[in-house]
Amino acid sequence: MRVKIDHLKRRGFTLIELLVVIAIIAVLIGLLLPAVQKVRAAAARTESQNNMKQIGLGLHAFNDTHKKLPAHIGYTPKAQESAIAGTALFAILPFVEQQAMFEQSLNYHWNYEYYVKYGWSYYAQFDVAPYNLKMYRGDRVPSGGVKTFIAPGDPTADVSYTYTSYVANEEALNGAVSVQTISDGSSNTILFAEGYSSCYNSAGYPEYFYRAGTWNVSPSDYPSTYSYGSYSSTSYPPSFKRHKGHQRGDSYKWTGTENVFVPGGWVDPMAFQVSPGQNGDCEPRVPQSFLGGICLLLGDGSVRVVSPDVSVETWHGAITPAGGEALNNW
Repeated sequence: MRVKIDHLKRRGFTLIELLVVIAIIAVLIGLLLPAVQKVRAAAARTESQNNMKQIGLGLHAFNDTHKKLPAHIGYTPKAQESAIAGTALFAILPFVEQQAMFEQSLNYHWNYEYYVKYGWSYYAQFDVAPYNLKMYRGDRVPSGGVKTFIAPGDPTADVSYTYTSYVANEEALNGAVSVQTISDGSSNTILFAEGYSSCYNSAGYPEYFYRAGTWNVSPSDYPSTYSYGSYSSTSYPPSFKRHKGHQRGDSYKWTGTENVFVPGGWVDPMAFQVSPGQNGDCEPRVPQSFLGGICLLLGDGSVRVVSPDVSVETWHGAITPAGGEALNNW
């Protein structure tokens, strides 16, 4: 007897079934994406905090060696051979496992900057010609970034160059303060804060302000003003101090489609900016946070996150190393 076997025909998805599947996938992506973003943000913040802890260890090791903290930018120490000319991050290179890079900056030639700053009488105390003094100069470091100096959340930084996402407190890192002489308490004093490596502000057009956040610079590089006709630009080092407000002139802001008039006026004192625009809206005289609250390195080497709701008074109190201010909601 012949048995007839019918071959089963393959049945495809109907349009409705396909749309349902796509909708389910879209819902799952919508549910998972915020969670993934939160995980990435948490990882970026953790890495930034670890970077700041390494910088803190370097600063404390420098303090133990030289009996003072390095200047945010300047000469450390001022009155002896083998001086260090540059930023605080440059000064701590030997203490963050970058001794080889630091040694490449050694300069045996005539130190013109020292001559301008102190005159020939400065060298008389050593009975030595200026060109025989050794100096480690930040502007002689070859191009090449230090990963520890860059925060993963900084949208303006590039690890292939000497950028930094951490800005120094000028008032605490002035070249004269040591950890032991911070009378306000080392746990209440900021040494470093997060900040955009490249920060540009055009609100004062035709006067521009910007931060070119590189750590391999000379003390004579900043601040500097360049003028061209009616335009002028002022560059700042990767550092900050108490922002007490400033006058802003009338300006125009490009929205992407048109120039919008922005009237001038007084800009109130501020603590820090929260994720501002990279160009035009960034204020180079204050730090910037990348993920809401800002990561801070304090004088005792600890790292903490401060809310954007912190008051300007409390922020300013944490900047001064010996102001005697009470820090509320700190």
